[in-house]
Amino acid sequence: MIPSQRQAWRPIRGLLENSVAILRSWLFEHFLHPFGETHVGASQTGLSKNQVSNWFINARVRLWKPMIEEMHKEEFADSPQDSESDQSLACSSMGRESIADQAED
Repeated sequence: MIPSQRQAWRPIRGLLENSVAILRSWLFEHFLHPFGETHVGASQTGLSKNQVSNWFINARVRLWKPMIEEMHKEEFADSPQDSESDQSLACSSMGRESIADQAED
């Protein structure tokens, strides 16, 4: 059998590109509150409410969450106060350890 041919009994996997484009655009238009309205998405895409709901669940995990984490990392990587406070905490804890070591001797 040629790989490009599919068997008649095998279902098509994935959603149609047009449907995904509609859902993806909705997700990015509502980036701060990415909880899709399944009845609206279902009527616009021709998908069932369950398919739309599952798509949004997956999209929040695979697309939205990594973007938010990256934005958070970039925002706090630029902050010099965090690194200074981390260094001072490390120095103070090292100081306590050396005092404890001296007390044991």
